[in-house]
Amino acid sequence: MTTSAPLKFGEVTIERQVLPAGVSVVRATDARDGRFLRLLFPIDAGVIVRSTPGSQDMVGRSDMAWLTNWNTYSLYVANPATVVSVLVPARILDESADSSRELPIVAASTLWLRNPVREFVRSITADGAPRERLPQYLVEKLIFEMTLSLLLETQGMSKISATAERGLHARAMAYIAAYKSDTELTPAKVAGTMNISLRQLQRAFAAENSSITEEIRQHRVETAAGLLADPAYRHLDLTQIAQHAGFGSPAEMRRAIAAVHGCTPSQLRVTV
Repeated sequence: MTTSAPLKFGEVTIERQVLPAGVSVVRATDARDGRFLRLLFPIDAGVIVRSTPGSQDMVGRSDMAWLTNWNTYSLYVANPATVVSVLVPARILDESADSSRELPIVAASTLWLRNPVREFVRSITADGAPRERLPQYLVEKLIFEMTLSLLLETQGMSKISATAERGLHARAMAYIAAYKSDTELTPAKVAGTMNISLRQLQRAFAAENSSITEEIRQHRVETAAGLLADPAYRHLDLTQIAQHAGFGSPAEMRRAIAAVHGCTPSQLRVTV
């Protein structure tokens, strides 16, 4: 197996590998190295994944596989094939909808973010990692949120038959987490993207004692607070932080932070 130099973004690693024809074994790593969730994207050919004797999962060239570094896998390709892997700390499972539920090897083909994530990480391996610290920080956060969104969507979809509103809520939360930095993200846009009415989506959030507007604001506030809390980004002014967090203006960010934290952005920056 030929692996190019891994790209590091904080706790996130992106690898581009060429699998030789035949079987490549990806062995479990020592627990001291940490536990990681691996998102595997075949690029130019499908990959057969065997996780236990007798098992066989076909991961097509447009599919994604959920793997972990505490299990051993055999990857089979008929001809040399390129794959891209994204490794994120396994603690992200604790933030998902159902951390005890075992993930399928092959991710569902209906996951909204599967293809956007594939294209995003493939472009990073082609263009290289940004050298500036802020873009690196944002890439790390975006990949964390995309992965969590895929997990929420996977687990939410499994529960749709039991509770339709909960499934809609999980799918909407996945979309909000991934696109909160879009200043044009609104409840109506979320509903439109999901091909449901705004009223139907509002009912799903009401069933969870929340609202779409509150969740969008909360996600943006968390991003802004993270930038304000990190000494590495003290050079950013409030306009820049508001822009990166998805707020339309510093004033909008100030109002949101005041509502959530009861202070101003400047006070939050000083006290953290």
